[in-house]
Amino acid sequence: MKNVSKMKKVATVCLIVFILLPGSAFHDMLLLMLLVGIWRRELRETMSRWWKYSYSALWSCMAMLTLFLMPRPFSLPTDRVSLVYFNDKGEREPAPLHHWIFNLIFPEETICAMGSCVPLTPLRSVLPIGESILKDYDSELLRGGMLKVGDAYRRNNLALESPLSGTVPQGFNEFFGEKKRAVYVIRPRNFDKDREYPILFFAHGYLGNWKLYSGILRDIEDHIVVCMATEDLSGIFNSRHISEIQTVYLPMLNELGMKVDKDAISIMGLSNGGSATDIAYSSCPGLFRNIIYVSTGVNHSNRVKPKIMIIGGGEDHCAPSMRKGMKALQGNGQRSAFCFDEKHTHLKLLTDKENCLRFLNEELK
Repeated sequence: MKNVSKMKKVATVCLIVFILLPGSAFHDMLLLMLLVGIWRRELRETMSRWWKYSYSALWSCMAMLTLFLMPRPFSLPTDRVSLVYFNDKGEREPAPLHHWIFNLIFPEETICAMGSCVPLTPLRSVLPIGESILKDYDSELLRGGMLKVGDAYRRNNLALESPLSGTVPQGFNEFFGEKKRAVYVIRPRNFDKDREYPILFFAHGYLGNWKLYSGILRDIEDHIVVCMATEDLSGIFNSRHISEIQTVYLPMLNELGMKVDKDAISIMGLSNGGSATDIAYSSCPGLFRNIIYVSTGVNHSNRVKPKIMIIGGGEDHCAPSMRKGMKALQGNGQRSAFCFDEKHTHLKLLTDKENCLRFLNEELK
């Protein structure tokens, strides 16, 4: 009878690990607590030999850590990364309860981990992304680049920060007709509330404002970073979104107790987010100190005041446009800088983030 009971426990453990292991740190802690609960009798007997209260202490520590890693609808004073909800007037709003519940059940890290496995299955053909992106994925998978994607999430987890996913409000808008918007605000290290900081606005690409990017952009030195929002998952920005930098985002940051150096505003567009950098370049270049294209088409090359930067790889389907843009910018004497190599793909910011961050931190000074 004991053997049957033990076999049931082993089978339960294997099933739980199989289901939850690819998930978020929050799911991992739930898994660990569940396993400890299943084997509590054996653990109590073993641990009590060296300290009477060891099992209770273990359980308390795990429970506390799980609370810290739980997706949070609010930010703590120690958090550097926060997801800020706001309305059309730029006024802050609390995160809706159903968004928080969705994050608890389906943390972004879990969705990302499971989604990364789908291209390896017959479901590949129904994915809502183009064949060119899938080819980039295949290329990065073969050389192990996709293994680095989880590092960005771990950067937040190691800091015990777990904001909600920025894609959730965009997804609910697109599929359920809601009208919620939220942006990530990243404070610089050693933040000084009395100092004016340069600011970088990040325009995400298709599939939304992923928390994933906040785990990378938190390493931009000495800048406030704002990951801008579109209403849906398209990542297509328009002139109104750019005008909101002055009418919505800067007042919001002031309300959050952050002072901005208005002569040091930069904008960076990734993939479809290149629509934001295109508008900045053509319509209001005087607002920006730097305009940065990341893995996206470069559609303008006339000389302007801001420095133009291009980050990309030669295996990206956008590579021909980026090469043409670099050549034109060099040819007309535009102040520019490039982080471009032939071996990387459309996923360069994720799979070559160390070099991208090194480049950005040097050129944004």
